[in-house]
Amino acid sequence: SHWDALLHSFIPFAILTFNSCLLVQLNQYSLETKELALQAAYLDFQTLDDATCTSRADEIRIREAISGHEEDVDTAIRVLMKAGAYNLELRRAYEEGEDITASGTRDICIKTFLVAVLWMMSTVDTSGAAEVQQGCRNHQWAKWLWIAAAISAMTTVSLPLLIWRLQITGPQ
Repeated sequence: SHWDALLHSFIPFAILTFNSCLLVQLNQYSLETKELALQAAYLDFQTLDDATCTSRADEIRIREAISGHEEDVDTAIRVLMKAGAYNLELRRAYEEGEDITASGTRDICIKTFLVAVLWMMSTVDTSGAAEVQQGCRNHQWAKWLWIAAAISAMTTVSLPLLIWRLQITGPQ
């Protein structure tokens, strides 16, 4: 069948595609981490006690505004410097000692695309296996493979839509 020809060359193609996706993801992670470290290096900050402002009036106004909350502000700044973003979940992770390096700067769009490609490859592979199974004498597994292929296809379509929706409506 036409699936035999496709499946014959699909495994090397799938391995190449998977490794390419992994390489893109690792490269993106490395670049995001380096960029965040570069930005953090521009900040000359150890604690709020030794922080200064270019305008003395601004410094007085800021210190009055955060008076009594210095520890919270200090922690928030450390989370921002380490993660590249701030939210309560990142703060909790930081306070529990988890590594949050660049956790706030991850580009979910490229990761969603890479995962969708992997799900699409799974759909093609499972569909091919289902068709091959149907050609066998003992083909009771074919319907389950078609169900698995359908679930995989629905995931391929719905996952990016779900992530897009969460990106639009989720917390900033």
